[in-house]
Amino acid sequence: TSSSASFPSNDWQITANDSSNGGANKFSIDDIDGGRTPFTIEASAPSHSLYVDDGGRVGFGTSVPVADLHVKSGNTPTLRLEQDGSSGFTPQTWDVAGNEANFFIRDATNGSELPFRIQPSAPTSSLCIKSDGKVGIGTWEPSAILEVEATGTASKILVDRTDGVTTRIASTDTFAYIGTETNHPVRIIANNGWKMQINADGTLDMLDGGGYDGTWNPASSREIKENIRNLTVKEAMDAFEHFNPVKFNYKKNKEQERVGFIAEEVPELVALKGRKNLGTVDIVAVLTKVVKEQQKTISELKKRVSELEKKQ
Repeated sequence: TSSSASFPSNDWQITANDSSNGGANKFSIDDIDGGRTPFTIEASAPSHSLYVDDGGRVGFGTSVPVADLHVKSGNTPTLRLEQDGSSGFTPQTWDVAGNEANFFIRDATNGSELPFRIQPSAPTSSLCIKSDGKVGIGTWEPSAILEVEATGTASKILVDRTDGVTTRIASTDTFAYIGTETNHPVRIIANNGWKMQINADGTLDMLDGGGYDGTWNPASSREIKENIRNLTVKEAMDAFEHFNPVKFNYKKNKEQERVGFIAEEVPELVALKGRKNLGTVDIVAVLTKVVKEQQKTISELKKRVSELEKKQ
């Protein structure tokens, strides 16, 4: 130590083993003035527990560090980051570790959950975050907020709710698709409400209150149908008798008055599952059968009138 005012005067001590009965077998450097022991090595510490090579590289468990900090262990070398609460912040401990199964970050404070993992042999750029915030999966040059680049069966995104729907977004070499891998419908939403729904059975629902322009071409080929049989006159007439045309407006479009039918009230012959929508082609088929029968009746009546006129 030195007592000159112009020189450092802190007292230091090298301690080999505790002096008390049952104390630790150790080698320490003690800060006498500060009352601290910043450096300690216990007896039986493994070789190269701490090693600084001639390039300034630090090894933990190795005498040949190949990086600025090199940690070597026979089982899951780990770096622990522990906030102990001494500065007034909530205690929290994280582990950064790796082994033959994965590299991972462990939340040691909350049940040792593993929120982040990478398996060995993961491809280059499996996940990258660029300086502008864009995220790439499988690409180092994402051109959107999120870009996924893959080939073959890997080129799909699954959103899997364990207690519900599994959603798939995918692309092939000829087309793209979005849908579910479970027996659930797909909804298209706008303004925080759904407007169109594709059901698992292939039917399409569109929310009331909208106006739609264009040509509606429902599938009608014989190739996709079975159990084809003629609609009888009685079936058509019975359904026709129960049609109740009404005037109304949709709740979301109070200005436009419409005419039509109430899905819950149409006859069973043309009712759709759930009774929230109408099969307009079904109704057209019923009306066509009724009109044809009426036309047949009109033709017969005209013929009879003509015959009666000839007899006069």
